[in-house]
Amino acid sequence: MKFINTHHYRYRSQARRGNAHSRCQTQDAGASSQAFPRRAWERSGFSNRSAGFTLIEIMISLIVGAFLIGGVLQIFLNTQKTYRMQENLSRIQENGRFALEFISRDLRMADYRACYSDASVATAVSGTNNSTSTPPAVGTDTIKVTWKTNACSAAAATESREYRIENNGLKRDIGDGNGFQELIENITDLQILYGVDIGDGTPGNTTRDGTPDYYVDAATVPNWSQVISARITLTAQSNDTNLVTSGDTRLHRTFKTTVLLRNRL
Repeated sequence: MKFINTHHYRYRSQARRGNAHSRCQTQDAGASSQAFPRRAWERSGFSNRSAGFTLIEIMISLIVGAFLIGGVLQIFLNTQKTYRMQENLSRIQENGRFALEFISRDLRMADYRACYSDASVATAVSGTNNSTSTPPAVGTDTIKVTWKTNACSAAAATESREYRIENNGLKRDIGDGNGFQELIENITDLQILYGVDIGDGTPGNTTRDGTPDYYVDAATVPNWSQVISARITLTAQSNDTNLVTSGDTRLHRTFKTTVLLRNRL
């Protein structure tokens, strides 16, 4: 009589059922993974925990940012300073050029007599040297130019222009009764030397040869009728301050020109 091991058969049957159940779970997990893709942080390999910057990383970022902001600010300040410098230099050059042009144009009119040329204009050119009281500004010169109007007679009226420095500006009086009016701002100094033609150098010969023999200031001109040229030097300053580190922190430029009195040549 053959005996059957029922315990052995029961164990194998349970094992088969367990393997089938495991295969079903694996298939279900795969289907679930396909239906619901893993999140980005899971795919990248990060674990399921909070991520951020450390204190050292934040401090380094702040320091780098501060350096960048400081560099940008420095560039801005340098650009602004260069712009202010160029703008003030342009204004100085413009003021100096116009000041010389106004004075030179009137000097070329000195001793103009229209069509009446028998006699020169009295005091066609005159001036003062190094003023000691204000106005004009202390230490500056003045100049006055006179000519006849366009009339053919000895009694023709005259016109005059007088220049001086006052309150850091070039002022002009055109002889209309309104006194000195500001012409150009930020002109701080005016110095004038006069070219004197005393003759051809022959003793006793006072015939002028049209060439200045020497230049002197207004205080030492021997005879104003012998003046045939003027050497003008003026100083202009910037309107803004804090452009340089010395003096009054303004820019200063000097302009020079020499003008011939063509009506006396």
